[in-house]
Amino acid sequence: MDNAPKPVKPYLAHRENQRARILEAAERLFTRDGIEKINLSDIARAARITRNTVYEYFPNKQEVAWALLQKIFDQSRGSPEQPPAGNGFQRLADFMLRMVNRLESQSEHMRFIVEFNSLYAREASADRMRQATGRAEPGSGDPVTHLVRQGIADGSIRPDLDPGLASAAVWNLLSGPITLTAQSEGLPAAAIELRAQ
Repeated sequence: MDNAPKPVKPYLAHRENQRARILEAAERLFTRDGIEKINLSDIARAARITRNTVYEYFPNKQEVAWALLQKIFDQSRGSPEQPPAGNGFQRLADFMLRMVNRLESQSEHMRFIVEFNSLYAREASADRMRQATGRAEPGSGDPVTHLVRQGIADGSIRPDLDPGLASAAVWNLLSGPITLTAQSEGLPAAAIELRAQ
């Protein structure tokens, strides 16, 4: 039996390539000019495709922004990093430090996330935000919840903590460096209000 991956059909590969081009163009434009100043025609022009082609993939600019947010979080989760040794609390502290370092090294993503939160996060359900950031199901993709549970199990974190609430608190704490970086890069104060998920 052949276990080699099946080749992607040309049409599917073309669709994936088109979608990637749209998101790459949107990311460049959103981080350079801000989400509000860009429209689908701008994205189509930058991706060198027609506006109708963009509409085949995304019904509006908001959906492009949501897809880009998910792409950023998917890339962040996909980083191959060896988990540190230690108990759950030590691993949680290490995770937080790595996230802050990653965000500092990718300030263009921070700027996008801050503006995204200002424009769209308040309009969306918490479920959609958890899905986009990989935290849709308890314990499925949320490393913080997993690390808190591990810390509770090994005794390094208080057993009376709710892992979901502790996770929300940690994610909100991590939004601080995002906000500070955005402020230092001149993002308007009105766009820096972050919403707790």
